[in-house]
Amino acid sequence: ITVLKGYAQLLLKDELITDSPHHSRLVSSMVTGANRLHKIVNTMLLLVKIDNRELRPFLEPVIITDILRKVVTELSSDLELRRLTLSLQNLDVLPEVAADSELLPAVFESVLVNAIKYTPDGGQIVINGRFWTESPAADLPPNSVEIIVHDTGIGIDAEALELIFTKFYQTGDVSLHSSGKTRFKAGGPGLGLAIAKGIIEAHRGLIWAESPGYDEAALPGSTFHIVLPLRYPNNKS
Repeated sequence: ITVLKGYAQLLLKDELITDSPHHSRLVSSMVTGANRLHKIVNTMLLLVKIDNRELRPFLEPVIITDILRKVVTELSSDLELRRLTLSLQNLDVLPEVAADSELLPAVFESVLVNAIKYTPDGGQIVINGRFWTESPAADLPPNSVEIIVHDTGIGIDAEALELIFTKFYQTGDVSLHSSGKTRFKAGGPGLGLAIAKGIIEAHRGLIWAESPGYDEAALPGSTFHIVLPLRYPNNKS
């Protein structure tokens, strides 16, 4: 796949290709397809590591806000197309976390793509952050950062709140799903949230979802929580 991508990218720079709009479109489609295939292969390899408990994150100081902003920027065209408003709150005060900067973007992308898919056009998504040294609840670890992603979407049934993090799980009637990565109720392989959970747990963190329920009329929304360990436990919240 890497060789295919390399040759396709070289062709895009060839004058014989660039001088022909038709050939340029064909080669561009080839590059897009190769990139998509490469991503699928990497996703499956990552899933195998997660299933075999062989995923070993390379922990380093990471500014989680920078990663979030980059992911949001990459999804900006999808947000604009769907007329969704996304706001970031309380993120600049977050301290560094101990995390793998190569793996973490996949977590936030999966959660945000999920929010985009299940929020009707014109809705809102809010990303909030907080951190603590002493645990704020019995089921939360000390010395942690929490990222909270809330949407004004159709919500999640109570029985599906844990199932959505399992491989190949699809919500609702699959036959009614639209195509496209971020279209409303778009279908997919059902791997994104499973991989996100595997990555977060490999960091010894937590990820879970909350929702009042599923209702396409009332739009109760959903809230995803991601908890990661602080780099320096002596940070004061």
